[in-house]
Amino acid sequence: MTVLAIGLQGPEVEAWQSTLSMLGYDLQPDGDFGMKTQKATIQFQIDRGLKPDGIVGDATRKAAETPGKIAKKEGLFDPGLRFIQAKHFTRPSRPRTVSLIIQHVMENRQTSNTAEAVGAWFSSSDSRDASSHCGCDRDSVVQYVMPNDIAWGAPGANWCGYHVENAGYSAQTASDWATPDNGMMLQLNAEHVAKACEYFGIPKVRLTLDEVAMCVRDALIVQGKKGGQPSSHPGGICGHFDVTRVWQDWRRFDLPNPKLSGWWPDHTDPGSSFPWDHYMELLRAVR
Repeated sequence: MTVLAIGLQGPEVEAWQSTLSMLGYDLQPDGDFGMKTQKATIQFQIDRGLKPDGIVGDATRKAAETPGKIAKKEGLFDPGLRFIQAKHFTRPSRPRTVSLIIQHVMENRQTSNTAEAVGAWFSSSDSRDASSHCGCDRDSVVQYVMPNDIAWGAPGANWCGYHVENAGYSAQTASDWATPDNGMMLQLNAEHVAKACEYFGIPKVRLTLDEVAMCVRDALIVQGKKGGQPSSHPGGICGHFDVTRVWQDWRRFDLPNPKLSGWWPDHTDPGSSFPWDHYMELLRAVR
């Protein structure tokens, strides 16, 4: 049988699209192997534990002969999302208080498959002790770590953090962020983060560095890693770079020296041109 890939057309493509549709994937058979068919194929491959290359060969066809489809993960506050379990995360021994929703970028180009591809990477042994709770691209949000588990997204803020990845690069300019594809992604991000805010009881506000530091200190106190009384600050939204700056200036913010724990912060995402004002408007508009 013909190996199917993006750009091909014909009855074999339509038959494959019909198979995916019958298995529950959101696809309308039209005989044209375009981006939507590639995206559905990659998700099918991820669900079945295959190499997510978007190419329909013998192994992919054989997997489709087994009825059914991997069910969506239960227990999510946004249950309509795909779930691709990251390899690296921590299940806390006691309930944690999430006070920071931390925005990241994937350092991967914006496509309709970026969130899924990064999920496949997080699920592999190549992910270098890293993960986030979810990732967004221009047409999807994918969950990687359960909300109440600890993702390994920003040392020093993981206990109190919910980590959100965006397709794109830290070096993007304001005009890069203003493209229609990124606009669609930021809308999806805001809709998901609004649900996260409701779930965790976090206000829809962007935090100052002092407020980020307050949330980080509270988490250390609750874990018994620092003396004092927690402030009970309700938290809010920040970027990974905000966490970096707080820990780099650890003396000012009354934090322990991270070098004594064997690490030093250096991440700058989501970048100096991330459209914070526009994003916060989108977030506050979600009801």
